Parts: sequence; C-alpha cells; structure tokens
Amino acid sequence: MFTFSSLERMNQLVAKANKPIAKLGLTPISVIDWVPRKVKVTTEAGGEYVYVVYDAEISIPTELVQIAGTRVIARIERIGGLNMVTRIGGKTEHNLDQYRDAPIACQHCNLKRSRKGSWVCCTADGSVIQVGDTCVDLYFGINVEQILSASYRVHSILDSDEYFGSGRTHEPIARFINLCVWAAATQGFVTRKQADLSGGSSTSEESLWLASPVSSNNHNARLEHREKNEQATEWLTENDMLNAYEKVVDYWIERETPAEFEHNCRVAVLSGTLRHQGLVAYAAKMWFDSVTEQAAAPESLSQYVGEVGKREVFNLTVKSLFSYDTQYDITTMIIFSDQQGNCLVWKASGNPGLTVGESYSVKGTVKNHTEYKGTKQTLLTRCAIG
Repeated sequence: MFTFSSLERMNQLVAKANKPIAKLGLTPISVIDWVPRKVKVTTEAGGEYVYVVYDAEISIPTELVQIAGTRVIARIERIGGLNMVTRIGGKTEHNLDQYRDAPIACQHCNLKRSRKGSWVCCTADGSVIQVGDTCVDLYFGINVEQILSASYRVHSILDSDEYFGSGRTHEPIARFINLCVWAAATQGFVTRKQADLSGGSSTSEESLWLASPVSSNNHNARLEHREKNEQATEWLTENDMLNAYEKVVDYWIERETPAEFEHNCRVAVLSGTLRHQGLVAYAAKMWFDSVTEQAAAPESLSQYVGEVGKREVFNLTVKSLFSYDTQYDITTMIIFSDQQGNCLVWKASGNPGLTVGESYSVKGTVKNHTEYKGTKQTLLTRCAIG
C-alpha cells in the first residue's frame, strides 16, 4: 500500500517507476485500486483546510523480488560508515541483525574488500546468502544487476510521495534534532500519521520548516517562523539542551538496538544527514523519552493521592507528555506532579492540548494506585481540565 498526495502525482510516479521496468521487458506495474482519505492541515498562518490523499494498492512484477527461485530479501547499503538495512518485498521470517554492523561481504567471490552495497537473498533450499553488487550477475547466471537496481529504485520512487525529506538538502542536522527535542518536550511528539488524523504538522515537518530559511512572503508566516525559533532557543537554553544533538548522538552510539526499526534510527542519526528525516526525528524522540522517563517525582517524595474510584480535583503541573498510536486512536500520556511532589498519570485520548511546565486544575477519577520503577503513581481517568 502506497500513499499519494493526488491522483495526478500517483500516475506520475507510477509512470516514472515503469521506466526502469520497461527497459527490462517486464510487465508494467499498475494501480489495482485506490481509496481517497481526508486530511486536515493547519497552515503556517494558522488557518485550516482539508485535502485528500490517496491510499493505493499497486501490483509490482514478481521478477523484481523473485529471480530463478531465489527471493531477494534486503538491500544492504553503506552510509557514513554504517549499514542501512532495507527490506525488499515486505517482511520475512529472516533475522537481518547480523548485517547491521558487519563489513559488507560477498559470499559468492569471498573477496575481502570495502563494498558500498550488497543484496541478501534466500535460495530455493531456504539458505540465505549475501551477494555483492559486482557479483550478482555471476551468481545468478543472468544479467540480474539491472533487475535488482530496478527493484530498489521502484520502491524508492513509489515511496517518495509518502515521506517528507526525500532527496532534500537541509540545514545541519544538529539544529533539526534540537528543534525535534523542543517540540517533543513542549508540544508532545507528533508522527505524520497523527498529524493526518488530528490536523496540524508532524514534529518532523515543523522542525524541518523551523530549521530551514523561511521562503514564504506571507508576513504572518515569517513572523511565526521567527517567534517559534526564538521560543525554541529560549527553551533549549533554559533547559541546558543546546547540545541536545551531541547527547542524541552519544545515546545512539552507546545504545544496543535489538529491534530493526531502532537500528535504522541509529544509522539515520549517525550518518549525520537528513536523508532519512523521519527516522532522525523519531531517534531524537526516543532519546528525549529516555531522559524524561524519570521525570516523575522520586520514590522518597511521591505518595499515592486520592481514593480509588472517587472523582476529585487536583492542582497539577505537567512534567512530561508524549503521544503514541494505538489500534483505536492516538493516546497521549501526561505525567503530572502536585505541590507535594506526588506523581499522577493520565492517558488521554487524542491530544488534550497541555503544555509542559504549565499548571492546571484537573478534575478526574482515581483509577488505580501503581508503582513504576520504584515510583508510586496515581493513575487518573476521565479527566477534565479547568
């Protein structure tokens, strides 16, 4: 499933993707079906409008992922001294962790030399082999290098309208990451999917806009750009976060990444570019989450408050918040602290519009008393903000 900003854009990219396929004499890719979806967006000037995107199901020639009984599993590409692991043809049962840090090798020629890329393939008997770019034709016995390149190129073309940041040149990554941290801390991290559902901009999109020179001639847009950059710099200064970029880099250098997504976040950050802008933004969020995880009051201070099942009013300050997707909706977790240092937690549906550091009158039902990493927490539900 691919998402396009318009039917015209979909047809343009399908036609573009069919060019390398035509050179190989393969059946052209085609659109099987598409479904329109409404998206609400907040403009730079503060207005709102609704536009339509198109989720499309597309047929891709089998030859691009299956060659003479051998299935292409992944592309391994050297970026900035690290390996980017990109799966081809969807999820597989094969674990690709071993290709993250090891030098790129070719099990066909077994020559030890520096390589920029290779392909991981599953043979007809179920064994997995890594073949270097220069040996794929010899390994398969046919001119398959073009097919593999076409496969990678086709997927990249069809994805180019779905993610921000593809192929762009941006301001330095350091400012972008600092802005992502500021946005996550003060507004809560917003993914593109969440932005589509709730309106507004994703954290990655807004941070990129703020990190780049403003190009709009709209006075309000230029004013908003300057004011938000000033707010971000002030917050980063006050919270000793002007070096957030260096801290994020250190975090990912030291972090063990058992999950494939986390590994690619690590590579995206350590590559020092914004080629994979969305992964860089999420990597900054994960670092910030690790820092704020202990934002709740210490165990020696935090005690349970309220009576379970009873609805009460609390005067609380927002210590941290972050949003995440569930199968039903977007959920935002807000960690509060009262004047005595007690920790209260509310998992709200959607985005309640709270700000870190601000104090509110919160009317809610005490759902439960729990303990998290040694900290006593009071869980609230059905909250109303006064």
